Amino acid sequence: MRASVLGYLARVPSPNVLAERLEAATVLDTPAEKIAAVLDKTMGAGSVKPLLRGDWLGHTIHPLLTDVTIGTWTSALVLDLLRKDGANALVATGLLALPAVLATGWSDWHDEEKRSPAIRRAGLVHAATNAVGANLQVASLAARRRGERGRGFMLSAVAMGFIGAGGWLGGHLTYERGSRVEPQSP
Repeated sequence: MRASVLGYLARVPSPNVLAERLEAATVLDTPAEKIAAVLDKTMGAGSVKPLLRGDWLGHTIHPLLTDVTIGTWTSALVLDLLRKDGANALVATGLLALPAVLATGWSDWHDEEKRSPAIRRAGLVHAATNAVGANLQVASLAARRRGERGRGFMLSAVAMGFIGAGGWLGGHLTYERGSRVEPQSP
């Protein structure tokens, strides 16, 4: 049994190989162009753009805001495992922070999508993966509010798998591809 598991794992591509495949997936170009057109109309280069980019902070604000959602949702899972109260409030708090996370993320993607087709493609999958996770958190909160704590926990746990994958891809975009990384003078 152990040898078959190890053999299987040896054939699974590394996350970096999977990211490179996403970056090369031209099938993502058409939806990316459509989303970019909507963002051109809604965000453009208007006065909200510097706010969403984090110009006032000196660097992009999206990663900071993702910590709010990821942190509250992770904490909710811990409370669930400990059978303590408060998980519902933490899931709801993460959802309340979500509009700011989405706005800043789409703003960053909009800035980068013209620079590199690879970043545009991987960024789109990053957003989609996190969207699945966020929607599962909405379903989790609904289940929790119906008194279905076990179902809410399971939905949150699956959601965090998607959030983790999306977060890894976001890290790949930043640290491997330099998305939204601008050299700072010392």
